[in-house]
Amino acid sequence: PRLKSIILTASGVGDAGVTALVRKCKGLQRLNIEICKCVTDRGVQTIARTSKLKLQYLNIGGCNKISNISFQIIGEHLKNLVTLNLAGCDSLIDFDVEDVCKNCLMLEELSLRACWRLTDGAARHIANLGVRQRKRKLKLQEAIQWSTSLPNPPASLKRLDIGGCSRITEKGLHMIFGGNKLLEEIDLRGLSNLTPKILLEDKEI
Repeated sequence: PRLKSIILTASGVGDAGVTALVRKCKGLQRLNIEICKCVTDRGVQTIARTSKLKLQYLNIGGCNKISNISFQIIGEHLKNLVTLNLAGCDSLIDFDVEDVCKNCLMLEELSLRACWRLTDGAARHIANLGVRQRKRKLKLQEAIQWSTSLPNPPASLKRLDIGGCSRITEKGLHMIFGGNKLLEEIDLRGLSNLTPKILLEDKEI
């Protein structure tokens, strides 16, 4: 019951297993079920609704039985996530990225590696995440004038992996850099349509 972190990568765990886990381990903060091919939307829904106040790290990359419903649920319930890994989720589309970026304002690390359906629309939503985080920071700074016990300190996206998202163009990258001023690390491997221009001339980097 005191478990705070568990890695189940490529294990045979399914919906029943993750349901039992999150219901018995109320303090779970880090959950890695990457490439758990038996986990479906039902399992993700239970995780999100049961662990929404505590969970900070979630890796569901490569879980190929989940659909767009799961990403919507994550955005709606897991608003305290600091790290989210959706790498290799073939069903992920731009609108799913919007659901996450609109609500998960504590995100510091986001991996969308090899999510081949994503376009510059997803890049725009990632940029908007940075804008929302900055606005939230300003509001918190105003609030701290009368309160010294704010529950959630200001956060900003620091690490982003969009390697293999070959439909994202230089225009999309310009939006990402413009919106996320505090970005420290970005993975662009496999984006073969990029030119030196984005690195040499983009003033947002």
